[in-house]
Amino acid sequence: MNGPDPKEFELRFFLDNGFQRRECPKCGRHYCTLGAWETCGEPPCEEYTFIGNSPCKKAPQPARDARGVSVLLRVRGHKRVKRLSIVARWRDDVFFTQASIYDFQPWCSTRS
Repeated sequence: MNGPDPKEFELRFFLDNGFQRRECPKCGRHYCTLGAWETCGEPPCEEYTFIGNSPCKKAPQPARDARGVSVLLRVRGHKRVKRLSIVARWRDDVFFTQASIYDFQPWCSTRS
């Protein structure tokens, strides 16, 4: 057998919501779609259509956008945590932190 069993991808969510699993005729990769995509939609099979055609109504302004996100999070009960270095000093097996759980490891313990 070449690769995973296709039944592994028959997840209830995808089945209930009309997703179809297809094989890209250009690259041979499999992809899931709700629409009538004939290819996987990734380069080199297709060019990204959003480049130069942003779905945003306003031009990005990082300071304004960061404030907006901050307000939204505060309204939803989230609190700020102290800024940390991008060097994961609490881990000797990684050099830089990633946008992931690494950032929260100083506050979490794996010990029971």
